Amino acid sequence: RLFVDSNQFKVEQVTAAERTHWLNITDDREWRRNSISDPNISLEDTVAAIMSVMPSRLDRVLEIGCGYGRLTREVGVMDPATQMWGQDISARVLEHARRYDPATIFVCSAGGIAIPGLDAVYSVAVFQHLPHDEQLAYVRRAFGALRPGGVLRIQYVHGVHDAFNNHHTTTALMTGWFQAAGFKVIDHSIGLVHPDWAWIGGVK
Repeated sequence: RLFVDSNQFKVEQVTAAERTHWLNITDDREWRRNSISDPNISLEDTVAAIMSVMPSRLDRVLEIGCGYGRLTREVGVMDPATQMWGQDISARVLEHARRYDPATIFVCSAGGIAIPGLDAVYSVAVFQHLPHDEQLAYVRRAFGALRPGGVLRIQYVHGVHDAFNNHHTTTALMTGWFQAAGFKVIDHSIGLVHPDWAWIGGVK
């Protein structure tokens, strides 16, 4: 692919390196253990934070960056009629996820989403590892995939720190992305579940 803008080429190069780095991290056994049962993060509180802005009826729900399916399984059991989807960039991780949560449909994708007719999309512990251009792209793609009235719920880290695999986002910037994509922001919280975490919810 040919780029005229050298800055854009830099962003693409960094993104590719970070993606490779993340795939290496997910091969680590200790990361696997913690991704399924992290003693520092309350699973119950995390699910509550996700569900607090969701519509009453959920037929189709997608988790961006689902990892080993720790959250898809917990969200899915709240209503067995809900069709759960999980999306991740690591095929190896998803092999484990399918065993851990057989009820969820897991899809390996580097580009993200492209699953139409969703009632809700959520993501936890992912956006802080994505460069800003990818964060924005996911917000836009989620809007396109959601039905009218559908909800996007994102956890991110509030701040201005921006380094390799560690990308914080200000609340003003995240709110602006949601609104520019077409969402009506219905919640913005800092400190839920973890002191460093911020949460935003938007309805289409």
